[in-house]
Amino acid sequence: MPLMAVLWLTPQCFDFIIEEEREALQFIYDVLEIPELLSDDAGTRFMAEERARMAKEFPLKATGGFGANKSKRKKVKGKKRSRK
Repeated sequence: MPLMAVLWLTPQCFDFIIEEEREALQFIYDVLEIPELLSDDAGTRFMAEERARMAKEFPLKATGGFGANKSKRKKVKGKKRSRK
């Protein structure tokens, strides 16, 4: 592969495009992944848009990790439990 082609494929090549072009490219990739985005039916298109949005979100792990709600043990006031 020629050097110019390798340079063109790097992420830095997208630094010079404007936001509208970036959004248009993202829409093209989304349509390739979820063709229902082009549906004439509003309900189908809405569901496809939600699937595309959910695919881009960072997943939250319910049992720990980034963004998870960890339940804390409530302290019981009064006498302390003895350890064995």
